[in-house]
Amino acid sequence: MQLLNKTDYAVETSQASRHVDMFVRPFQGPYANPLADDRFWMFAKLSLGLALFTHACFILLFVLLGSTTLSLINVGSVLCYSVCIALARQRRYGIMMTLVWFELLTHAIIATAIMGWESGFHYYALFLVTVTFVGTRTRKQTMIARAAALICLYVGLSAWAESNPAFGEVSKSTAYALRLFNMVVSLGGLAFLSYYYAETVRRVENELHALATTDTLTGLNNRRRLLEIADYELLRTGRSNSPLSVIMCDIDHFKHINDKFGHASGDQVLVQVTGLMQKSIRQQDTLCRWGGEEFVILLPETAMQEAVSIAERMRLSIAEVGDTPQALTPVTITLGVAQWRSSETIQECIDRADEAMYIGKRAGRNRTVPESIL
Repeated sequence: MQLLNKTDYAVETSQASRHVDMFVRPFQGPYANPLADDRFWMFAKLSLGLALFTHACFILLFVLLGSTTLSLINVGSVLCYSVCIALARQRRYGIMMTLVWFELLTHAIIATAIMGWESGFHYYALFLVTVTFVGTRTRKQTMIARAAALICLYVGLSAWAESNPAFGEVSKSTAYALRLFNMVVSLGGLAFLSYYYAETVRRVENELHALATTDTLTGLNNRRRLLEIADYELLRTGRSNSPLSVIMCDIDHFKHINDKFGHASGDQVLVQVTGLMQKSIRQQDTLCRWGGEEFVILLPETAMQEAVSIAERMRLSIAEVGDTPQALTPVTITLGVAQWRSSETIQECIDRADEAMYIGKRAGRNRTVPESIL
């Protein structure tokens, strides 16, 4: 079987390791790892872009209402969020978070003082809940302290607004329209950001599950995933009273390949054997790397005779490729086949296939052995 150049394979393995490492580290916000950092940057860019657009709309609104002070305040907010986006691009998240806290609190307090509590500008302080808890690596105690401070500030602003008249004179209809506008924008923004973050978490969970159930070298299902699928297939088999078979196979003399050509070459043999196996099985079959150089194939709706035919086709395809002049060393596999019995677990069926395979090993390797000879 033709083996890749060791240097080329080492490069591929190194790149794959870095890719996997980016996923398996927990998502802890900025600076955790490049993947998490990119995800937080996307979340920050979306949030800051939404805030910038909202304040640009407010500039137009307050120009129409004739409020020069609030128009200028929103110009300042637009500049502030523009700076925050630039800081986020540079991954300077600490300063960015501080500016966001300052802008949201200052804007909510000043706008409430000028337009009154009824105008609804205090709703924007609620965005600080998202800023406090989403995508930061702040210690839990600090986050709790910030949340407590936010509650105190919000309650204090409410109490102050009830006992003090607004500095600006606005009609009740204008205050009512502003409250509705601010309510829709703030709650809609919070809902959108929450949905976006929930979708991000869902994608990360799916990726982590895929990593937990996938062999990183071959891309096959691992033992855990095969047992999960087997549980489902056994239930389906029990309902339909259809046969189910298992093939256990092992690469012959694999230790010799590793010792003579190196582990990188051995890994490449595993990858190439995997590709040939996948070509030999059907769409409904499940191929997994059981461990080391061992593989297990789950064959639903398959009786012993058909399972032996599939195993033999797999053995011949690998032996044919492994015995060409281009191959550095002959590569063959030995397979054991067992059919599931209704009174046993899937592990017991796999054990019988494993025993059949080792009978083939002792008989000279490069053969398919059905459990019927046990």
